[in-house]
Amino acid sequence: MNSILIQYYLRRATYSFIFSFLISTILLVLLSFVKYSDIFISTRISSVDILRIILLLFPVSMEFSVPLSMMVSLLYIVYVMNINNEILALELVGVSRFEISAPFIFLSLVAFAVNMLLSIFVFPITIQEMKEVAVKYVRVELIDSLSGNRINDEIPDTMIFFKSKNADRHFRNLYLFQKKIGDGNMLVFAKDADISPDNEKLSIDIRLENGRIMDTNKGMMRDIIYKSGTLKIDGADLIEKRVKNIRGIYGNVPNRDRDMSVFDAIYLSLVNIWIAAMIILIFLNRVHSAGYLRYLLFLIFVAIYYVGFKSYHTIVENGFMSVASGCVSVIMLLVLCVIILNRLVINRWA
Repeated sequence: MNSILIQYYLRRATYSFIFSFLISTILLVLLSFVKYSDIFISTRISSVDILRIILLLFPVSMEFSVPLSMMVSLLYIVYVMNINNEILALELVGVSRFEISAPFIFLSLVAFAVNMLLSIFVFPITIQEMKEVAVKYVRVELIDSLSGNRINDEIPDTMIFFKSKNADRHFRNLYLFQKKIGDGNMLVFAKDADISPDNEKLSIDIRLENGRIMDTNKGMMRDIIYKSGTLKIDGADLIEKRVKNIRGIYGNVPNRDRDMSVFDAIYLSLVNIWIAAMIILIFLNRVHSAGYLRYLLFLIFVAIYYVGFKSYHTIVENGFMSVASGCVSVIMLLVLCVIILNRLVINRWA
């Protein structure tokens, strides 16, 4: 009987899943592109890179569109079962509650497996490629955003002032003040300067001509007049900060990117099983028809699960727990809360 039920509800869920999956994936791609647009919007990004970013956002968005589509499909099945009294009919012919719940468990396990494969094998590759594109344009933006006749202090421990610049990034009458490690400071003046990003590192190269350097260190000052030279400014911290809001870039968890990505994949994939469990508890717990308040309760439980994801990240990023301990602890706490609420609220309500 289980296999017959699974086949029956699988056919019913397929169309709603495909429709929801296509719509939700496209919407999530557009929302993600808007979210990350501050990295690219102020730069002269090429149409090829725009297309590349959009294509990379599709597998990233599927991490959320798969559980969203599965949720829509299962809710659709529940709705049809309730209005057609199918649960009551199945019970009257001797089908147990476990057998009625089996299709929901089966579909959630399939969605869980798909999510895990995407999150572990596809998602990290697309994130890394997105970061490479983002870093390329952030480096260029750091230079293009420099404005004449004002102090530019976006780069840590560095201030830049200049009179004018042209479209080729050639600067006139440039002053650069840089705080050095320890008690030292350096003031650089150049009548002419050219600033360009280092294509190999997260840094900026400044070609200086016809200027002067005043360097102070431990109470001593050096005054140097030069004809030409090159200065390298490390922009790694600023560039990493700009691209950190891309999902999967863990700026606050140094040397634990691999652990974080694996446990993120586990947590976000388990939402499929969480959704199926909530549907079984809230909608299939009794034969009575499910009112709108039950749908609201279901959405609250799903939202709580994603709030748990934020909580787990906060715990780990602030160093309270390791990645594994933080993830497992939050999931266990959520399960405990559901068990308590099921005994105190859901069973009585049903």
